[in-house]
Amino acid sequence: MFEKLNDDCRLKILEYVEDLKDQLALRRISQSLHSIVQYHWHRLKKATLSTDVADYFKRYPNEMHEFLKCASESLQSLVLCRGSVELLQSWTSYAFPKLISLNCLMSFNDTDSDEATLLMTQLFPQLIKLKLESDTTGQHLWCWNHLQELHLYCCESLDPLILQRSFSSLPLRKLTILFYGYCANFDDDILPASRIATLEELVIDDHHLLGEFLPNLLQLPKFRRLAFYTRDYDEYLLQTVAKLRPLGVQSLLFNDALWSNSSVCDTIMRLPNLRRLTLQDDDIESKQLHYLCDQLKNLDELHLIKMRALPTATQIWNLVEASTSLKILNLSSSKLEEQFADLSADCINRVLVKRSPENPLTLHVHNTLLDRNHSKTLSILNHPNLKISFEPLNLNVWSSRFIEIEFNPSMD
Repeated sequence: MFEKLNDDCRLKILEYVEDLKDQLALRRISQSLHSIVQYHWHRLKKATLSTDVADYFKRYPNEMHEFLKCASESLQSLVLCRGSVELLQSWTSYAFPKLISLNCLMSFNDTDSDEATLLMTQLFPQLIKLKLESDTTGQHLWCWNHLQELHLYCCESLDPLILQRSFSSLPLRKLTILFYGYCANFDDDILPASRIATLEELVIDDHHLLGEFLPNLLQLPKFRRLAFYTRDYDEYLLQTVAKLRPLGVQSLLFNDALWSNSSVCDTIMRLPNLRRLTLQDDDIESKQLHYLCDQLKNLDELHLIKMRALPTATQIWNLVEASTSLKILNLSSSKLEEQFADLSADCINRVLVKRSPENPLTLHVHNTLLDRNHSKTLSILNHPNLKISFEPLNLNVWSSRFIEIEFNPSMD
């Protein structure tokens, strides 16, 4: 069937065949498809060299070079799932003038990961965004003088003294240094990262935020997002934020990190401009949640996603009544009680009477029992001041046990 289509139709279909492995298979069907795939590669902007594709190219290097000859000059984003010095050396005859984003998992069998980094700086000199997992010490990273996003995952050989050169010279807006625990602890050697004047976002392990690091970070003029993997220091770090920038916090996200902690809930109360509170895969007592909704006068959004336990339907509508500013209540992927809809129907008139159709509450119920029968849910929960959404709300959930804080500098 594909063979019978004209070239324009084939090219349009190829735009949706994102897997390079499938593209390689298509070109082997016939000479005409071979030519169409080659033409597609000449315009290719994004490519992922998966483990399967890397294995294939290792067995058939001529096909790898055919791909690179076609695509190297157009590629803007590349995911390399199995990088190595040997592979990168075989690419040195090609130029990648438009490549600005690289996600690279290096083989940890290489004896010199810094040599691999140097090769990448030569192959991809225009990088703006780099995500790297390797044994690099941080050597040569500063050669990417346009780099704005640097994301280092499980790079256990990092030398913070070497990294300092990158921190002092690169215009970094987003930085990740993440080990998911204590396999690396840089102590005060990591402090220069807290003084990057252009920094807007940071993802890091909680123990690296201790001492002067977090106070330094909160003074940066453009800083607006902090996310940290946490095991022990969440209370202290949140208290520090509440002490130093209480007015600037506009959003908090807890993923398997709140655990009904009364001290943390007390700290949240000290953030008067909080507009969004998100709990995912977490716990909170009904009284704590009601008190937060009652006291946080600017709360617009409450997200209770995949919760281990939820308040009853009546308690949920009572907290909506307590939070007159609330515009979004998200219960997606949480286990609701079987009578949730009927119990809610008994509450919504009382709770929503003070609202208006111009200021409705939107209730998100994706992947809940209310999502099973849309027409029935809409019939039972019918109210002019209530909207029901069955669409998912996508969150950036990058780990278990993390906290994310967003700031609005204009509110400080």
